[in-house]
Amino acid sequence: MKMAILGAGKQAPRHIAGLRGTEPGIELVVADIDPGRARSLADREGLSVLKVDAVFRDDSIRAVVITTPTPTHVPLAEAALDAGKAFLVEKPLAPSGGEARRLAERLREKEGIGMVGFLYRSVPLFAEVRRLLVDEALLGPPHLALFRIGGRGSHQPWKHRHAEGGGVANEMFVHALDLAFWFFGPPQDAHLLVRDLCQPEREIGGRMVPVDADDLWVVRLDYPHGPAVILEADFLTPGFSQWVEIEGPHGGIRASIDSAFPSQLFLSHERAGHPAGPSSIRPASGPEDPYRIQARTFLEAVRANRAPAYGQMAEAAELQLLLDRLAQSSVSQPELRKAPLR
Repeated sequence: MKMAILGAGKQAPRHIAGLRGTEPGIELVVADIDPGRARSLADREGLSVLKVDAVFRDDSIRAVVITTPTPTHVPLAEAALDAGKAFLVEKPLAPSGGEARRLAERLREKEGIGMVGFLYRSVPLFAEVRRLLVDEALLGPPHLALFRIGGRGSHQPWKHRHAEGGGVANEMFVHALDLAFWFFGPPQDAHLLVRDLCQPEREIGGRMVPVDADDLWVVRLDYPHGPAVILEADFLTPGFSQWVEIEGPHGGIRASIDSAFPSQLFLSHERAGHPAGPSSIRPASGPEDPYRIQARTFLEAVRANRAPAYGQMAEAAELQLLLDRLAQSSVSQPELRKAPLR
């Protein structure tokens, strides 16, 4: 199969490695609006270079991977649809929920293949956590879930500029929100608890750069018969940090892709074949590069001409609509769940 990588930034080499790891003989080309950047990546990876427009005119290219800034996602995905090509697009799907929904509708009408790269759904550890949650005999119905993701993000100015699709909501928070969707489904309601720009200047490329996009979000999701869910995302953590904690009446789960955090199941008593106390969470499939799993999922969808197993456009559009609603809301204090006085 022949595919094109659109965008020669930070994410492109990861997708290239994932595709090659899945299908060693795959033929890849790279395109970017900056010819020098495209050529630099192509030379490092041993690829050929095409202009962006030429990618969509080339009938031998069956699919594209879109790794460009968020405002370009929809135009490039629409061009892929018009050219009859499948596409895998980096998160978030679009700058707005309306654009995301319209793109999802066009994909449905054209019966095309599109996938959104919410990478954490390709992490075997989180697939195992989801499997453990399905067994309600284990933890019991969860009553609290905490999601955190933090990092610096200071390698490109656009990642911290609102007009260019940057900010912690698009770059970091969407990962936590998508995991919450995957584990618990869409929430009944959502409340933006904290929203801030703590660092209006950042050191990027050896110089101080003024920025205007939020670098801290805290959100609460409400489920009518589910857990209270708190999500925190920031661009303030010196080194990348990520974890999930889920608590139920019989025990809890702590899981992270960060090796500094042990991933464990803790049970108050032996249940469902798991011992009391802490035990390591180990995916049955073993560790595997999530970019490779994502690439395999996408390629399987392309070859079978069917929707991907996850990362589907309609759900990504609903997530983006919720993200829009949060971004447009003011910071609020939701009504607390009150226990009766005794």
